[in-house]
Amino acid sequence: MAGKKKYAPTLIEVGGINFKIIYKELEDFGQMDFDKKTIYIRKGMSSEDNFDTLMHEVLHASLSVSGISYVIDEDKLEEGIIRCVDHLLFPIYKKEIKKL
Repeated sequence: MAGKKKYAPTLIEVGGINFKIIYKELEDFGQMDFDKKTIYIRKGMSSEDNFDTLMHEVLHASLSVSGISYVIDEDKLEEGIIRCVDHLLFPIYKKEIKKL
């Protein structure tokens, strides 16, 4: 019996803009480069870590696409807002999706 396919998409659309997803060696879990429309994910992680990291980077991309990241003039503030959503909202989504 074949195992479950690993979650590792290579493209995601954020606000009508396609972002390429590249898996590579990184110190951080992920990075988002808005100018290159690219999200980098640390190679070799589990499907769940890939998903969590991708959603984190998608939030960064969302703030950039919306223009809000230009108003948030402090990297630590943006990271704090995104981590708040990571830890408070994502677990609710993941729990509810299992009910489908």
